[in-house]
Order: sequence, then C-alpha cells, then structure tokens
Amino acid sequence: MIDSDRDWLALMAPNLAIAVAVLEEEHVTRAATRLGVPQPTVSHALRRMNDTIGAPLVQRVGRGVVPTAAGRAFLPAAREALATLRAARQELADVIDPERGQVCLGFLHTLGVRDVPRLLDAFLAAHPDVRFA
Repeated sequence: MIDSDRDWLALMAPNLAIAVAVLEEEHVTRAATRLGVPQPTVSHALRRMNDTIGAPLVQRVGRGVVPTAAGRAFLPAAREALATLRAARQELADVIDPERGQVCLGFLHTLGVRDVPRLLDAFLAAHPDVRFA
C-alpha cells in the first residue's frame, strides 16, 4: 500500500479513466474498447490500483466483473475527479487558444471614446468567442 500523497496521485491520476470505465462497464474488455487501449493495459492498471488501494475495486463474476464495496465507494469520487480534469482542460484551452478565451485590455482614456470601440467591433467580428476584460 502507498502511504504518501505524491505516490498515490502519481499512480491514481493516470488510471482514473480506466477505473471508471471498468466500474461502469462491468467488463474489462469492453472498458478497454471504450478507452481505445489494449485489454492487458486495463488489467495491469487494475492490479496496480488494487495494490495501491489495498482492496480490489472489482471481482470477477462469470465473464465480467462487478464492483466491490471499495469500487462502489471509489466510483463517485473518480467520476468527479475526471470531470474536474475535463473542466481544467477546457479552461486551459480557453486561455491558450487564440480564437477563444479572454483578453485583458488597457488603453488611454483619450482613445476609448472612438478608437477602442471601433477596434473591438472589428476584432470581435473576426473572433466572436474571445472575451474582453
């Protein structure tokens, strides 16, 4: 079992999508197909997560798997973590994409009456997803 937060996060963060897919699909091969990764990659990641957590997330039943108590407890937080990461990715895209995001604008007040509105109108016509502050 891993004790430090740094080690826990280093292992768990890259594998959250795998854990969520397996817990939702209740099938390792279908989870691998959903994620577009080889099935052995999913199985290996599950084994590492089980070792890290100290309990299995799923147990085999027939040809599939079912979540254990640990898996059921882990799933909501894992989903939330993935949603937070997706939101962070979108926020970053908005900041770094030159066609989106926000521009902080400073100007001399003497230019603000006539020139700045005209420049902003022209810019926003070409780049409608950009916001100004």
